[in-house]
Amino acid sequence: MIYTKEKEIERLQKEIGKLSRQVMLQQLFIEEKIRSDGDSGLKQTRIINDGTKPYHFPTTRSKRGVAAIHDHSHMKRTIGVGEFVAVLNGVEFRTRHNDPELRMPSTTSNNFLETEEIPFPDVPPEVTQKPTEAGQVQEMREWFRAFNDQNHTERDYRKYFKPVLCYLEGMWVYDNYSHILEPFLSDRHQFDASTLMISKRK
Repeated sequence: MIYTKEKEIERLQKEIGKLSRQVMLQQLFIEEKIRSDGDSGLKQTRIINDGTKPYHFPTTRSKRGVAAIHDHSHMKRTIGVGEFVAVLNGVEFRTRHNDPELRMPSTTSNNFLETEEIPFPDVPPEVTQKPTEAGQVQEMREWFRAFNDQNHTERDYRKYFKPVLCYLEGMWVYDNYSHILEPFLSDRHQFDASTLMISKRK
């Protein structure tokens, strides 16, 4: 009889521990949500870090960079951007894996979501004046080295290596309030659902 009661007490203690943990996690969730409501910024990104300490799991950056931005130089005009959670003016957005093309708003059309390719800058004439392809490659590497080192004394790269301002817009885009539209061009990823209801079932 005593043995049975001890077992029951032990079971109840475990259940109370589980319930207490659930309440603590719920409180953590509420506090985290409140901290991000009403503001703008990154809340969570894809991470590839391992470890047991909080600083092993940063919320806005990974080993690859801010917002899980990574290299896709093997693909034309493609920016590697992992999935992330962002808050824009207090509204939370969760994305899929992104990898968008580097484009800008159209300069010739007023159509919604119309974009065009960002024009590439000219190749420095010091490169094109080299008589051989190997010489051009070697000279271009020196221009990339100057840009990487931010040293424009020998090769003034500033005219040819121009920064591009990138920004984030959040929206649900529907076609006649039924089908979800792709918000940007990507050769790598697409939505796997055509409507919001299908998306919720997945």
